[in-house]
Amino acid sequence: MADASPPKKRTKGKAPAVPGQQETVAEVIRTMETARELGAAAERPPLTVGESAADSNVADELAGNGVAFGEFVKSVGLAVAAAQSELDKNLRETAKAISDTQIDVIAVFEQVVDDEDGSMKRGEIHMQKLPLINYLMPTAYQWSRVYLEADANVQEFNSRSGINVQQRAFRAGGSVSGSFGLFGGGVRASASTSYSNTSTGVDASYSQDVAAGKLHMEATLEPRADVQLPKPFVLQKGPRLELLVSARFDVHQDGDTTKPVIAHRATVTALLRKTDGEPHGTKSLSVSISEPTLNYTSTGETDAQGKMTIEITRTIATPDQDQPVQAVLRVSFGLVTQSAGITV
Repeated sequence: MADASPPKKRTKGKAPAVPGQQETVAEVIRTMETARELGAAAERPPLTVGESAADSNVADELAGNGVAFGEFVKSVGLAVAAAQSELDKNLRETAKAISDTQIDVIAVFEQVVDDEDGSMKRGEIHMQKLPLINYLMPTAYQWSRVYLEADANVQEFNSRSGINVQQRAFRAGGSVSGSFGLFGGGVRASASTSYSNTSTGVDASYSQDVAAGKLHMEATLEPRADVQLPKPFVLQKGPRLELLVSARFDVHQDGDTTKPVIAHRATVTALLRKTDGEPHGTKSLSVSISEPTLNYTSTGETDAQGKMTIEITRTIATPDQDQPVQAVLRVSFGLVTQSAGITV
């Protein structure tokens, strides 16, 4: 009995579906998609390595040096005050000790001068018991100068550097092949990927903080100039000498007041008296003047009334630029000396 089923239809040139081939192709496609994503990641910019350097600020170092200098000034000031206090205390104790000591000293030295030539005839000593401190003053010291100097050098330096080297390599490949025949066919698919990412980062930082200072002090300790030993009192007995200075007057040419002034003149009268007050005549007196541009004339000795006249003259060179001249006139009779200021 013949088979009534219709005959099978054959298709030429088309391979039948092979189980599992669709899954293989899908895997290849997914592999290729992953490769594309990795390739896109490889194109992204590299990350930044390192940070910026810190700010260099020397305010803290300056503040520290200011405090150090302030403490230095304070310490020196207190030390100077304490040292001065101890010096003054020692001076008081020493002065009290020598004040309580009494000694015999020459209180007055009396000079007796000869009336004839002004030389010293004799000296009379008057003794008196006085405290030792009148003649032996302890040395008083003081800080006359205290000099402070500060020199500060402050420096701060910060640096930071870094490098970042990134290397990425990507490789992807895939293949699909198939064979077909009379009795069937097959599909082969393969995919391969390789990806490498190398990153090298170096971060280096350097910081330097320097604060150096120099403090300098100079101090001078010396005796006080206002503390001096007392000088002995000298009493002189003998001739007395007085100087009487007249006002300056003009000297005209040929003595005629209608003619120009050619000089200025001042007159000084020296009066010499004996010990008893009587005029001392016919005695020589020596004269000296501090200004060498002034000329003086005198008789050289006193008259019967004990007077000697001295004329000081200054010649006028340029009347338009004429200026008065001041000088000191000194007249002596042995040990007896008298001075007077003059203006010519």
